[in-house]
Amino acid sequence: MKKIVIVMLCAGLMAFGVACGDDDNGVGDVSEYTIELDGKTLRNARFSPDGDRLAALATDQDSGDEDVVVMDSEGSNVTVVAEDVSYLTVPTWRADGSAVVYNHNQIYEVDPDGGQAEEFASASFASMSPDLSPDESLVVFGINGGNLQLEDLTESEEGPVDLGMPGNSPRFSPQGTQIAFATSTAISLMDADGENLREVTTEDLSYLSSVSWFPDGQRLAITSERGIEILDIDSGEREVIDDQFASMAVDVSPQGDRIVYGINGRDHLVVIEGL
Repeated sequence: MKKIVIVMLCAGLMAFGVACGDDDNGVGDVSEYTIELDGKTLRNARFSPDGDRLAALATDQDSGDEDVVVMDSEGSNVTVVAEDVSYLTVPTWRADGSAVVYNHNQIYEVDPDGGQAEEFASASFASMSPDLSPDESLVVFGINGGNLQLEDLTESEEGPVDLGMPGNSPRFSPQGTQIAFATSTAISLMDADGENLREVTTEDLSYLSSVSWFPDGQRLAITSERGIEILDIDSGEREVIDDQFASMAVDVSPQGDRIVYGINGRDHLVVIEGL
């Protein structure tokens, strides 16, 4: 499978309002590149814990077949690790990088270098966007057209608990104490047990809105109608770093230096680096 990487220099992001060089908000010398695979549409990418690889959903543009792929963070060394999944499939990673965890009715795990997938947790039909707590005791996921679900993996007989609210891209905080999630009307937080729901911001969001934590636990990357933004949780202040229309499925690297996202209706991933 041929890989195409297109590098965009720092000047390319200046058009999006991101200056090259340090500023008061900590955005330094940034650059951007895209990752494309011939004949495939890439989306729902997640960085590995060491930041060296990406897991993503790849859709064949002719057959429509959906696969989970793992690649280097620049787009090379592509391995198909799960075939014939669904358009709702979103991969994530175990905390030590030993497995890719993904949803396809059930939640499965598979070696990032390929192998036989094994069931990881129970789930529901049309499940999507699973995320593991840092200690891997909990998994949170969404239901297409339904509510967020939370499952305690230490209580295997209990099954998932309905949290009573819809949401996209639920993500545990780096400390494991909170869950952030997006809807078309709000970016919200709740405690890891589903209690203490509160809205962080409500403006310029859409059905494509998504959220990911920075490792400091104080900031979120979000996608909105304005593009890719960094949101300060305490103040609610938002900074646009890339005004890409129809951006979606954002992920911050565990090191906090890169962001990957997709674009609705486009076939490639975009990586912003140097944050």
